[in-house]
Amino acid sequence: MNPELSIIIPCYKAPEFLEENIDKIGSEFQKLENFELIAVDDGSGDGSSEILHSLANTRPWLKPVIHPVNCGKGRAILSGFGTSTGKWIIMNDIDLQYDVADMRQCFEKLAKSGNDLVIGSRMHPRSIYHIKSSQLRYIFTRHVFSRILNFVLRKTLIPNVKDTQCGLKGFSRKFVDFVKEGRAEINGFAFDVELLVIARANSFSVSETPVHFRYTDIPSTIKFLKVGSKLSIDLLHIFANLLSGRYKRKDSIKRTAILGEFSHKI
Repeated sequence: MNPELSIIIPCYKAPEFLEENIDKIGSEFQKLENFELIAVDDGSGDGSSEILHSLANTRPWLKPVIHPVNCGKGRAILSGFGTSTGKWIIMNDIDLQYDVADMRQCFEKLAKSGNDLVIGSRMHPRSIYHIKSSQLRYIFTRHVFSRILNFVLRKTLIPNVKDTQCGLKGFSRKFVDFVKEGRAEINGFAFDVELLVIARANSFSVSETPVHFRYTDIPSTIKFLKVGSKLSIDLLHIFANLLSGRYKRKDSIKRTAILGEFSHKI
């Protein structure tokens, strides 16, 4: 019997809180009759894979997936998609910047609403931020960058979506199976955008959900600029794929314009 829910958690160099956070998720979702947690170690090389295999010995719901080398968050999620067997699928980051209660809310909204995607939104009017005073300057910089990025995306690729990069997202089996056909190819953080572009291009329904967001990391300026540069290149790649029809169902290319209406419910 396939599980009701598959949870995908990409992991990269987080051995200090792997067990704690995996057990937090397990404690929340063991209330279900059946679920699976797919933890994808993306080539950490720091003992994380050994930790995951050890944990799986006493947690039958945990399924480790190991990448021998670092491939990027997008590739880790695709590996999770390929391993998942649940009717509904949600993804979150291993540092749990988005609370396990938000994960539960995302799953319940998926199951009740019938939408193909439920995406966390830090811009939702009911979302709550948890920050330290020492992080205020970085948060301001990140917020400005995020708003500029979102403005560009809403004017080009994804109208109506106020937050594409929230790490908490939920999907129907129908949408995941569609993505698994080979349409997605972005390995980095722009993978979130690619998923939403695929959804929009094929009229999958999307709704947003509020989150409790905890800032836990302030990257260096060099890392921030590097990620931003890679994101820009990947967005151009996504736009080219969209124009080429790569993301479309073959039977719907003629009847739906590439930049057609996005089925969006909030």
